[in-house]
Amino acid sequence: MRTIAIVLWITLASITTGQGQPMAAFYPFNGNANDASGNGHHGTVHGGAVLVADRFGNPLSAYNFDGVNDYISIPHSKALAFRWSYSISLWFKSCITTRSVGRTLISSGIATASYKEFGYTIELRDPTDVTPGYRIAFAPHVSAGANDATSSGNDFADGRWHHVVMVYDWAPGNPAEQKYRCYVDGVRNHKDSMVNSFDSLTTTNGIWIGQGISRLGSYFTGAIDDIRLYDTALNESQVQNLYHEGGGPITPAANVVSLSLKASDTVICQGRSVQLSALGNATQISWSPTTGLSSITPTTAIASPLTTTTYKVRALRIAGDLPCQDTAQKIDSIRITVRQPPKVELGFTRYVCLGDSITIGANASDGAPPYRYQWNPHPLISSRNQLLQT
Repeated sequence: MRTIAIVLWITLASITTGQGQPMAAFYPFNGNANDASGNGHHGTVHGGAVLVADRFGNPLSAYNFDGVNDYISIPHSKALAFRWSYSISLWFKSCITTRSVGRTLISSGIATASYKEFGYTIELRDPTDVTPGYRIAFAPHVSAGANDATSSGNDFADGRWHHVVMVYDWAPGNPAEQKYRCYVDGVRNHKDSMVNSFDSLTTTNGIWIGQGISRLGSYFTGAIDDIRLYDTALNESQVQNLYHEGGGPITPAANVVSLSLKASDTVICQGRSVQLSALGNATQISWSPTTGLSSITPTTAIASPLTTTTYKVRALRIAGDLPCQDTAQKIDSIRITVRQPPKVELGFTRYVCLGDSITIGANASDGAPPYRYQWNPHPLISSRNQLLQT
């Protein structure tokens, strides 16, 4: 009699996203750095990375990194220490202006002189010996060194959200089949490349988001969101599905600042004042020069200049979210002409006998002619006629 044993293997797989592949880890950054795959590979935020809006405009749904000391660490796990095929998908937004060899999006492993440990790095790279512009680089670290796949074309530090998928595809035991691919915004940017064979997996380092491998720096400046880690090689169709998930990034409305001054160019006498008021949608307003200004508020000021002065108002409107806030500017001005008081002379002292009459006159100068004259009433003054009085 033959006994047949039936063994049922039950595997608890990670959640999927409709691409048909389970995720080893998933970081949607919806309010925290937790792993939403259900596998418990939660991240820890360091240095003050802050939550900002994601590519759909949802608040507190992506992390912004300051490029100085912000990063997220994920503890070592064999489940995330990919030795064979793997894929990494993420979204990022940056507006870096300072040239740098590398700004790391995500890294894992340990960096030695010859990269003899397992690992990988995805970074924005702007080599100083080529045309300026941050391109995307993927470097799987292997026994004989690091093999780089660098995207071509655009500068991706342009203040827009971009989708990156890096795929490493290796059939175990067949080094000739080692390939890696780079997709940017759903488009394949780099052909398959041969790489060297791996050493045995010895690293116990975890994963760093926003800084270089093994804490060597290369801090990222910008926002990162929706990091997905797969322990398999995604195909092009699956990459396309990830890129189009949710409908793609929103296009922010144009940032336009409006500004108008309630007052127009005017003329005043010395000692008088003019109320200045700035109208529009600015978030910041400044006046210059400040000489002669008082009672300054965010949108108003009282101008009492001693001399003719042109006041300028500078309006700024800051829109958008970190890391790439958009600042629009507009400048307007008003000229206040100050008339200096005229000088008046009555001439030399005159003596008359009682009962006689004389004619007195006044001479005006400076100020702004034509002049207007007014004699103070007096019972002994008659025949008032501008300059001449009897």
